[in-house]
Amino acid sequence: MLQELWISRDFRSSDCGRHLLEAVDSEAKRRGWQMIEVALPPDGYPALERVRHFYEERGYRVGGLRARKRL
Repeated sequence: MLQELWISRDFRSSDCGRHLLEAVDSEAKRRGWQMIEVALPPDGYPALERVRHFYEERGYRVGGLRARKRL
């Protein structure tokens, strides 16, 4: 379980998040996991739509406060 993963504001939009998520996906596949689930910020979070879009672009299905990806 990866409890929290935040990218410092200084590094957002620099592909750090994409690279970290690719590493998580790769490790999950290596371990034989069937799914990755992440928690999303609560409603009212200023960049919530951007966060949702970030995960959706990477194959996650967003539902409520969670996003899931089947491997």
